[in-house]
This record gives sequence, structure tokens and C-alpha cells, in this order.
Amino acid sequence: EEFQKLLDNNTLYRSMTDVELVLRFFAIRNLDGYSEQFSTFLDNYLVAANQFPVTVLAQLKTLFEDTISFAYELLGEKAFYLWRPRKTKNGEKWGWFERATTTAYDPLMYVLSHLLDKKEKLLSNGEAIRENISQVYVANYATFEGRNSNKSDIEKRIAAYFDFFKGYIEE
Repeated sequence: EEFQKLLDNNTLYRSMTDVELVLRFFAIRNLDGYSEQFSTFLDNYLVAANQFPVTVLAQLKTLFEDTISFAYELLGEKAFYLWRPRKTKNGEKWGWFERATTTAYDPLMYVLSHLLDKKEKLLSNGEAIRENISQVYVANYATFEGRNSNKSDIEKRIAAYFDFFKGYIEE
């Protein structure tokens, strides 16, 4: 009863945003199938995924849990925040956008899911990664600034993260 009350008061749960985030993770891992509107791409993936055998679903569950845990362990609560400029009275100032965004979540989860075998190496460089990840956003601002979620934008964001993490794997 108390747990249900917590769920009922949770905006992500009530709006099913949490479910959408899991769906986005799996769909984007199959980006080759993306050729229409993003919402249609997600719908089509969901239809296909509902036909997966239970054993595949169990493997996918583990993959998601391992990846989201890795993201949190590596980057903390700000894992899916964006570093971006804001206009101030004195010009422009860069800083963290203080909430998670799908612009960061989608490609970062994709990349981390493909780097699970490099987890220990990346975690050993965690402090430097947390200090320097803002460089990804500065160097690729045009790619991360918009809310565009077309295939090309997602691919560019994925490439930017892969390039960044490569520097901490190939030392």
C-alpha cells in the first residue's frame, strides 16, 4: 500500500516515461531499423519485441540493468545531464542543464552498453571522465543542442561518445 502510494506520486511512473526510456534503449540498439518518424520506430520495435522469447527478454533485462548501473557508477546522478551554454547578463556561460535529457540518455546508454566489456578500465578513469565529459558537449554542441532525434543526429551523438571514451580505453 505504501509502495503503491509512492508509485502513484511518481511522475515518471504515472506518465510511463520510465517504460519509454527502457523501450528507447532497446530500439536505439537496433538503429538500422529507423527510417520513419521516431515514434513509429519505437512502436515498430515494441511490436517486434513483444514477440521475443522469454529467454531473450531475460538477456535484454540483464543488459539494460547492467548498462544503467554502469552509467550511474561511472557518471553518477548527472549521467544524462547536458553541458550547454546559457545567455547571461555578461554574455554566455556554460553549465550543466540540471535534469536528465533523452538527448544524452539515448546515445550514452547505447555506447555504454557496447562498452560493458571495458567497464573496469573506464571506472578506473572515472574521475577524469566525469571532469572531462563536458568536452563532448562543447566540441559537438551543434549535435547535442537540439531536441532532434532523427537517425543522423543519434548516430553523430553516438560517435561523439565513442570517440570520447576511446581515449580512456586506449591509454
